Amino acid sequence: MKHWFSIQDGILRSLPMAALHDGQQFLVERYAIASTLSLTLVDPVKLNPAALRVLAFGLTEPAVVEGPIYFEPLNYVQSEIAAIQRLFPGSEGILDQEFTRDRLQQELAQNNFPIVHLSTHGKFGIDARDTFLVTGWQEGQRSHPAEDKRPPVYNEKLTLNQFYQTLRHLKRGNTLELPTLTACETAVGSDRDALGIAGLSLQAGAKSAVASLWQVDDQSTAQLITQFYQNLHQGMSRAKALQSAQQSWLKAFPNSHPGYWAALISAGNWL
Repeated sequence: MKHWFSIQDGILRSLPMAALHDGQQFLVERYAIASTLSLTLVDPVKLNPAALRVLAFGLTEPAVVEGPIYFEPLNYVQSEIAAIQRLFPGSEGILDQEFTRDRLQQELAQNNFPIVHLSTHGKFGIDARDTFLVTGWQEGQRSHPAEDKRPPVYNEKLTLNQFYQTLRHLKRGNTLELPTLTACETAVGSDRDALGIAGLSLQAGAKSAVASLWQVDDQSTAQLITQFYQNLHQGMSRAKALQSAQQSWLKAFPNSHPGYWAALISAGNWL
């Protein structure tokens, strides 16, 4: 298997290596590609497909966070998480109002899940406090209609620091092999926070991460990530599983713009 490893710096971190083109084909058509912050963070140990279980959280409903910032519903998240549960017995799927910071912390502190899948909206800001994932809302805390005089209540945010602290307090003996962050801009970073939420996952102890470089399309991302998990289930390495999913997309949609398939990157351990 041919691998392409990249340790990018500055603005190059936002460049999708998979979409580089030599005039005849994309780089992903030749190589399985992995990015990393530093080779010192990489522990190249292969996944055991038989041992994989996924803790999957997803947001399907419209969301409003304080600002206010409005996010459209994610119509394909439910089927995406259902496919994950079919592939990996013992996996757990948690949606919408049950998807809270507290529930995520509780599940990771009490259970052993090699893969954590977060399918929601994300936002990257210059300040770490403005970089977050959108989670659900607590019972009784819905945004109210305009004619309602009660103050609005918004969806919760999972900030960079909160996510880092959550990953640092896993159940004793649990190794987080792979957070999969299928939200927008989860691999976008700055000079201070390289590779954004994905990079922070590696610094917190995750062996690898799959994340996105820009605003992603809900439908295409669900298809790509489902194929990625199917490939892992068949025993492919992390980098090869993503490469194969993107290659399958290109075969099915040969004239598709890279915006639909190249946003997802693999960071950290490639095996």
